[in-house]
Amino acid sequence: MDKIPFSRRVTVMLIDFIVALVYSILIMLLIVTISVGVLDGIPRLSHIQMQTLAIFILTMPLILLFTLLEMLEPFGTFGKRVSGLQLNYKQTAFISSFVRNLFKFIPWMFIQGGIIGMFYSSNNWIYFTLILFGIGYAVINLRMMYVREDGRHIADLIAGTYVKKRENSDGER
Repeated sequence: MDKIPFSRRVTVMLIDFIVALVYSILIMLLIVTISVGVLDGIPRLSHIQMQTLAIFILTMPLILLFTLLEMLEPFGTFGKRVSGLQLNYKQTAFISSFVRNLFKFIPWMFIQGGIIGMFYSSNNWIYFTLILFGIGYAVINLRMMYVREDGRHIADLIAGTYVKKRENSDGER
Protein backbone atom coordinates (compact mmCIF):
# COMPACT_ATOMS: atom_id res chain seq x y z
CA MET A 1 0.00 0.00 0.00
CA ASP A 2 1.44 3.37 -1.07
CA LYS A 3 1.45 6.09 1.56
CA ILE A 4 -0.72 9.04 0.56
CA PRO A 5 1.17 12.34 0.97
CA PHE A 6 0.15 14.12 4.17
CA SER A 7 -0.63 17.36 2.30
CA ARG A 8 -3.10 15.48 0.10
CA ARG A 9 -4.86 13.98 3.13
CA VAL A 10 -5.08 17.42 4.77
CA THR A 11 -6.54 18.83 1.54
CA VAL A 12 -9.19 16.09 1.63
CA MET A 13 -10.01 16.97 5.23
CA LEU A 14 -10.30 20.68 4.42
CA ILE A 15 -12.65 20.04 1.49
CA ASP A 16 -14.82 17.78 3.66
CA PHE A 17 -14.76 20.36 6.46
CA ILE A 18 -15.94 23.05 4.03
CA VAL A 19 -18.77 20.75 2.89
CA ALA A 20 -19.78 20.21 6.54
CA LEU A 21 -19.54 23.94 7.24
CA VAL A 22 -21.71 24.83 4.22
CA TYR A 23 -24.28 22.24 5.34
CA SER A 24 -24.26 23.72 8.85
CA ILE A 25 -24.72 27.26 7.55
CA LEU A 26 -27.60 26.19 5.28
CA ILE A 27 -29.31 24.39 8.18
CA MET A 28 -28.82 27.42 10.41
CA LEU A 29 -30.35 29.71 7.75
CA LEU A 30 -33.27 27.31 7.34
CA ILE A 31 -33.89 27.23 11.10
CA VAL A 32 -33.71 31.02 11.40
CA THR A 33 -36.05 31.44 8.41
CA ILE A 34 -38.58 29.02 9.90
CA SER A 35 -38.24 30.52 13.38
CA VAL A 36 -38.72 34.11 12.24
CA GLY A 37 -41.17 33.44 9.40
CA VAL A 38 -43.38 30.76 10.96
CA LEU A 39 -42.85 30.83 14.72
CA ASP A 40 -42.55 34.62 15.13
CA GLY A 41 -39.17 34.36 16.79
CA ILE A 42 -36.51 31.92 17.87
CA PRO A 43 -37.90 29.62 20.59
CA ARG A 44 -36.09 29.28 23.90
CA LEU A 45 -34.53 25.85 24.19
CA SER A 46 -32.97 24.15 27.18
CA HIS A 47 -29.37 23.03 27.14
CA ILE A 48 -30.38 19.40 26.55
CA GLN A 49 -32.80 20.36 23.78
CA MET A 50 -30.10 22.38 22.00
CA GLN A 51 -27.50 19.59 22.32
CA THR A 52 -30.04 17.05 21.03
CA LEU A 53 -30.97 19.25 18.07
CA ALA A 54 -27.31 19.80 17.23
CA ILE A 55 -26.63 16.06 17.23
CA PHE A 56 -29.68 15.07 15.20
CA ILE A 57 -29.84 18.04 12.80
CA LEU A 58 -26.14 18.77 12.27
CA THR A 59 -23.87 15.90 13.24
CA MET A 60 -25.80 12.70 12.46
CA PRO A 61 -26.86 13.79 8.94
CA LEU A 62 -23.22 14.59 8.14
CA ILE A 63 -22.05 11.24 9.50
CA LEU A 64 -24.72 9.47 7.42
CA LEU A 65 -23.90 11.53 4.29
CA PHE A 66 -20.19 10.78 4.53
CA THR A 67 -20.98 7.11 5.26
CA LEU A 68 -23.15 6.90 2.15
CA LEU A 69 -20.54 8.63 -0.03
CA GLU A 70 -17.82 6.25 1.17
CA MET A 71 -20.03 3.21 0.49
CA LEU A 72 -20.87 4.13 -3.09
CA GLU A 73 -18.58 4.13 -6.12
CA PRO A 74 -15.97 5.75 -6.12
CA PHE A 75 -15.93 5.08 -2.36
CA GLY A 76 -15.06 8.50 -1.03
CA THR A 77 -16.29 11.76 0.40
CA PHE A 78 -16.25 14.90 -1.74
CA GLY A 79 -12.66 15.60 -0.67
CA LYS A 80 -11.48 12.09 -1.56
CA ARG A 81 -13.27 12.21 -4.91
CA VAL A 82 -11.62 15.54 -5.84
CA SER A 83 -8.21 14.27 -4.69
CA GLY A 84 -8.40 10.92 -6.48
CA LEU A 85 -8.54 8.85 -3.31
CA GLN A 86 -10.95 6.22 -2.06
CA LEU A 87 -11.71 4.31 1.10
CA ASN A 88 -10.92 0.61 1.23
CA TYR A 89 -12.59 -1.80 3.64
CA LYS A 90 -11.48 -4.92 5.43
CA GLN A 91 -15.08 -5.63 6.56
CA THR A 92 -18.57 -4.70 5.33
CA ALA A 93 -18.81 -1.25 3.78
CA PHE A 94 -21.73 0.20 5.77
CA ILE A 95 -20.55 -0.80 9.22
CA SER A 96 -16.91 0.11 8.55
CA SER A 97 -17.78 3.45 6.99
CA PHE A 98 -20.31 4.35 9.69
CA VAL A 99 -17.88 3.49 12.51
CA ARG A 100 -15.09 5.38 10.74
CA ASN A 101 -17.21 8.50 10.33
CA LEU A 102 -18.56 8.29 13.87
CA PHE A 103 -15.00 8.34 15.22
CA LYS A 104 -13.90 10.89 12.61
CA PHE A 105 -16.57 13.31 13.85
CA ILE A 106 -15.60 13.05 17.54
CA PRO A 107 -13.68 16.35 17.45
CA TRP A 108 -16.69 18.04 15.81
CA MET A 109 -19.06 16.60 18.44
CA PHE A 110 -16.91 17.63 21.42
CA ILE A 111 -16.26 21.12 20.09
CA GLN A 112 -19.94 21.57 19.19
CA GLY A 113 -21.01 20.32 22.63
CA GLY A 114 -18.50 22.58 24.36
CA ILE A 115 -19.56 25.69 22.47
CA ILE A 116 -23.25 25.06 23.10
CA GLY A 117 -22.56 24.26 26.77
CA MET A 118 -20.72 27.56 27.24
CA PHE A 119 -23.91 29.44 26.34
CA TYR A 120 -25.94 27.60 28.98
CA SER A 121 -23.59 27.25 31.94
CA SER A 122 -21.49 29.33 34.29
CA ASN A 123 -19.06 26.39 34.54
CA ASN A 124 -17.35 27.31 31.29
CA TRP A 125 -14.15 25.49 32.26
CA ILE A 126 -15.97 22.14 31.85
CA TYR A 127 -17.09 23.00 28.33
CA PHE A 128 -13.76 24.58 27.47
CA THR A 129 -12.18 21.25 28.46
CA LEU A 130 -14.53 19.49 26.00
CA ILE A 131 -13.39 21.85 23.26
CA LEU A 132 -9.74 21.19 24.12
CA PHE A 133 -10.40 17.43 24.10
CA GLY A 134 -11.92 17.71 20.61
CA ILE A 135 -8.97 19.74 19.36
CA GLY A 136 -6.52 17.30 21.00
CA TYR A 137 -8.22 14.31 19.37
CA ALA A 138 -8.03 16.05 15.97
CA VAL A 139 -4.33 16.80 16.48
CA ILE A 140 -3.64 13.17 17.43
CA ASN A 141 -5.38 12.03 14.21
CA LEU A 142 -3.35 14.47 12.11
CA ARG A 143 -0.14 13.34 13.81
CA MET A 144 -1.00 9.69 13.17
CA MET A 145 -1.67 10.38 9.47
CA TYR A 146 1.70 12.11 9.25
CA VAL A 147 3.80 9.62 11.25
CA ARG A 148 2.30 6.21 10.49
CA GLU A 149 3.64 4.43 7.44
CA ASP A 150 0.11 3.52 6.31
CA GLY A 151 -1.28 7.00 7.10
CA ARG A 152 -4.16 5.58 9.15
CA HIS A 153 -5.69 7.46 12.08
CA ILE A 154 -7.79 6.34 15.04
CA ALA A 155 -11.04 6.04 13.06
CA ASP A 156 -9.32 3.93 10.38
CA LEU A 157 -7.80 1.59 12.95
CA ILE A 158 -11.11 1.08 14.77
CA ALA A 159 -13.15 0.63 11.56
CA GLY A 160 -10.58 -1.51 9.73
CA THR A 161 -10.34 0.91 6.80
CA TYR A 162 -7.59 2.70 4.91
CA VAL A 163 -7.39 5.40 2.29
CA LYS A 164 -5.70 4.59 -1.00
CA LYS A 165 -5.27 6.11 -4.42
CA ARG A 166 -8.34 5.52 -6.57
CA GLU A 167 -7.88 2.88 -9.21
CA ASN A 168 -9.00 3.68 -12.75
CA SER A 169 -11.43 1.37 -14.49
CA ASP A 170 -8.51 -0.28 -16.27
CA GLY A 171 -6.82 -1.12 -12.96
CA GLU A 172 -4.21 1.68 -13.04
CA ARG A 173 -3.64 4.09 -10.20
